[in-house]
Amino acid sequence: MKAIRVVLRSVAILVVCCAGATWGQQADSDAKSMLNLVVMDPLSLPLSCACVDGIGQRRYEPLVEHLEAAIGRKINLVYEESLQLAKRRGLPSIDLVVGKRSVVLGDAEATGVELQASCDLTDRHGATEIRGVLLVTKNSAIDSVLQLAGKKVAIGSPEHAECHALSKELFRSRQIDASLIGHDSLESAVYAFADQEVDAVVVTDYLPPLLEACGKLEKNATKTIAETRPCRGVQFFFAANLPSSVQESLNSAIASAAADPAINDALESQGGFVPVTSGADSGRGGRGWTDWRGPDRTGQFAELPASLDDQPKVLWRTKVTGPAMAGISATERWVVVADKSADFQQDLFRAFDAATGKSVWEVRHHADARMEYTNAPRATPVIVADRVLLQSAFGKLMCVELATGRPIWTRDLVADFGGEVPTWGFSVPPLVVGDRVVVAPGSADASLAALSLESGATLWKTKGHAPAYAPFIYGSFGGRKQIIGYDSPGLGGWDLATSVGTDSAGKE
Repeated sequence: MKAIRVVLRSVAILVVCCAGATWGQQADSDAKSMLNLVVMDPLSLPLSCACVDGIGQRRYEPLVEHLEAAIGRKINLVYEESLQLAKRRGLPSIDLVVGKRSVVLGDAEATGVELQASCDLTDRHGATEIRGVLLVTKNSAIDSVLQLAGKKVAIGSPEHAECHALSKELFRSRQIDASLIGHDSLESAVYAFADQEVDAVVVTDYLPPLLEACGKLEKNATKTIAETRPCRGVQFFFAANLPSSVQESLNSAIASAAADPAINDALESQGGFVPVTSGADSGRGGRGWTDWRGPDRTGQFAELPASLDDQPKVLWRTKVTGPAMAGISATERWVVVADKSADFQQDLFRAFDAATGKSVWEVRHHADARMEYTNAPRATPVIVADRVLLQSAFGKLMCVELATGRPIWTRDLVADFGGEVPTWGFSVPPLVVGDRVVVAPGSADASLAALSLESGATLWKTKGHAPAYAPFIYGSFGGRKQIIGYDSPGLGGWDLATSVGTDSAGKE
């Protein structure tokens, strides 16, 4: 029970303290003074349930040995549950912390330690973020988060952001009136679910296989019906009063450790600790290639490697049936592909598990009309947090749950706005800006339209011309935030809030 309890705590903390200093003060000026390192990672071997190969058996000893050699200091490795308990153990100061961000920051506030993040720990797939996953029993009639209205859902304590704050955000954004019952721990939330006191439970995304292996949940007895948007997982923090010279030395040592396959293997990590980037908590579905030309449609992606090996390792392959007329969207968990049935009668949209290539869901609908260059979908799927937008060549737009493919809302650009299917099909993928989805029906009364991301309702439409085939972008041009893109006559700009348009010369 102790091992299970610690796994469900879902905290990852390591603390480096300097002997002889007072609590919260900087390290002793002696460069050779010992550092106390406290690890509270729920997936570390001493604290976890080692029931699943490759999960929950992280070993920090190789990292400690590397840091000792690099910075010239001895490190005393200690495993503990919280900063408060580390203090009670008698450790005199907190200089470094590694742990799940939301838990570390909560503990830091409680103990009066000022911290600043330096690095993120990558998991075996290279991801640095975690999510809450919404579980129901496999034989439940509930297949969508929308069906939880009026139901009871167990969520974690506030220190676990992915299972508390982001769970509330998920239900609030969908306007679902469910009873969200907070628990002191993820363990008690799972107990409530297992005892059928609630209809669903939210747990951290890496927990389901451990819960099954430890016997907390029956094997293959649950299904995931939704997930929260991502948040940061395990991070490396420095105390604000740690000398910059020490921070620089540690950053260099951590970076060199990330190049050591043996250390990464011990940490169950693809790339060790990597520098913190600004985009992880954007709410746009996490890191990944989630839109046409990638995040924000810039064609740039900071996490691409500088080069590929001559023979890159193929993780998995899978077959699709239709021609490749649209781009692929992907996060660290999902790969979404627009496809076509072999007889060209049905549009297919497929989602695969990014780690294994296993098919997760399919969305299909009849679309058999003829079109030049085949009638397959042309628009890249657009992933936004826990949902994905799918658009056919004939103008059917679907918003579905990313985890399940369950429909949230649908619109028809031709039937709803009076447009016509372009010669080569609707090729402009929807542009998402905040809570708005901008589409190009191309009718006289709705050359462009903005829809609610939440419900699909029309927020505005603007008169104009038939659509072109190039996607739109959003940014600041000429000192003004605007949507920029082509319609059939040329280039234009539109105000996101009001739909007021400008011509290619920039005149309203």
